[in-house]
Amino acid sequence: MASNRTLAKIQPGEFIATVTWTERIGGQNIDRCREHAPLKIRDKDATLYLDDDAERTLTFHRKLNKSVKVYVGLAIEDMVRERVKNYVRNNTKCCWMRGDLGSCAVHTQSWFDAQVKREADRVREQMVPEPDRAAIESEASARRAEREAAKAAGEAEWCRLSGCGKAWLVRVADKTPGDAVTVRSRSGGTSKVKLIRKLRDDVWEHQAA
Repeated sequence: MASNRTLAKIQPGEFIATVTWTERIGGQNIDRCREHAPLKIRDKDATLYLDDDAERTLTFHRKLNKSVKVYVGLAIEDMVRERVKNYVRNNTKCCWMRGDLGSCAVHTQSWFDAQVKREADRVREQMVPEPDRAAIESEASARRAEREAAKAAGEAEWCRLSGCGKAWLVRVADKTPGDAVTVRSRSGGTSKVKLIRKLRDDVWEHQAA
């Protein structure tokens, strides 16, 4: 039966499946996908064959690689349709746990078809070409160098500390309460904040400047 499962929930065996996963390249999460790909699942790991002659493979740890999703027997459009339907059933009031999706005044059949096409096109872009790893790493190195130069010039960076919930704090050295600083994000964007209270290791609470 066609299903969407993580590697840890599938019994060992050999399958033909559409597989999605996330790779960390150059500090970025890159979404990947293979359609109707051979997948061999063993007790502790799984091997995904990226081409027909089995020259290129990826091996995933069954329990540690939680980003891997396996859609046995599904094409990309089928996989996406299942995702969209599950989202609508679980996250909307009008279609909460409904079985007859497509009859809602909001989530009509044409709405589903449009969502599936748009998402399927996006997923297919993840299939080809292979990520240009050298270019991604080079771009990441350039961003790191830019952040280091900004840090040396006195700019702050966003951070989080355990025990402080999900609040974003700023890290900057040699400052005092009331100082206004520029904070640079990993993507290169900047914003101005005012330092309120130093917590530890040059980490500060802040407010908008």
